[in-house]
Amino acid sequence: MPVLRVPLLLIAAAVLAGCQLPPPSAFEDPVDEPSPSSIAYVPGQLPPPPSGWTTPADAHDKPLQRGCTAWICGLPLEIPDHVIAMTQKAGDRRVGDAVERRTRVGTLHGGPPEFIVTYRTVYQWGTDLHDGAGNAPDLWTNQIRASWEQPLPLFGRFGLYGDYTNRKYEFNGRNDFVPGTDDPWGTAHRVAVGANLFQPVHEQWAVVIATDVRWHAEDGASLGDGFTWTITAGVGFRPSEKLDLGAGFILSDSFADDLYFIGGPQVDWRPTDKWRFALVGTELEIQYDHNRAWQFGGGGGFVGHRFRLRKDGPQPNGIASESRFPIYLQARYRGIEDLDLTWRVGADVTREFTIEDASGRTLRTFESDPSPYISFRAIWRL
Repeated sequence: MPVLRVPLLLIAAAVLAGCQLPPPSAFEDPVDEPSPSSIAYVPGQLPPPPSGWTTPADAHDKPLQRGCTAWICGLPLEIPDHVIAMTQKAGDRRVGDAVERRTRVGTLHGGPPEFIVTYRTVYQWGTDLHDGAGNAPDLWTNQIRASWEQPLPLFGRFGLYGDYTNRKYEFNGRNDFVPGTDDPWGTAHRVAVGANLFQPVHEQWAVVIATDVRWHAEDGASLGDGFTWTITAGVGFRPSEKLDLGAGFILSDSFADDLYFIGGPQVDWRPTDKWRFALVGTELEIQYDHNRAWQFGGGGGFVGHRFRLRKDGPQPNGIASESRFPIYLQARYRGIEDLDLTWRVGADVTREFTIEDASGRTLRTFESDPSPYISFRAIWRL
């Protein structure tokens, strides 16, 4: 099928180019969310309706009707059912115990753009390193992201985003990360910009392509020395109203001029109106819609980040990376118009640090005991 040629050709090109499978730390997480995302939404939640949606006052209980939903490489995007959309009606959407009848305007010809601002903060406690190597650092992360989305004709979407992430490491006591110092690095900064394009190509099929560039380096280092890029592509298929399937891949450059390739499946199963089970890339999530305002859930998956160290530091121009497998419980509140709040509490089952030299050669690797964390996320839709 023509829809599948682009991903397959890119995968074949990556293999022929000698790409190697990446360690988990090769791909950065958007703070505490597994599966890198090029837009403000995160895996595990349906995206909000676009600005063209309205809810009539006579909303009443009717059978649930959904548009096709693709969750590809961490990019959740809603695909209206073509038959319903052609008549300018997107059906009814059940939220907890309530059902909203929604009428969509301009689905065939695009619609007004949306602007979204996301703020996340995470605090993680350091624990003991294995083999008597000292203490792992505490980590306080703050991220601000701005996203812009433009609905396109024939139900497509084009988005742009930019974000800034600040990771402040606090070392407490002795550690063996870098010989001769107990303070091997400080605060790391990340700047990222990206774009994504989503397009339905059939009543049951959709494709998405995204790209971004990132600069990630310690305070005092040149951001240019921490430059990386990624290309993401995927295809989604909806065999039934309750099941979405997909597959995608990420092609990424690294600081040491290595080229990494990773592919991943997507399964989104909704056995009932209240329960949802999803596998997106490296993350497995369970979600329960308690009512119209509250959702509860949990999950886990591999995440990681990597940044360049400063030239005048204990490990000059080196590379530090951190890979984790967090598990978590979360509560999400959507009872305020245009505001989406999420709280998480969890722990890293594994937390691994790797120190590399300037060329990317591994020097030392450390693992720590399970590490607890808490997080908060707020999304404003303007």
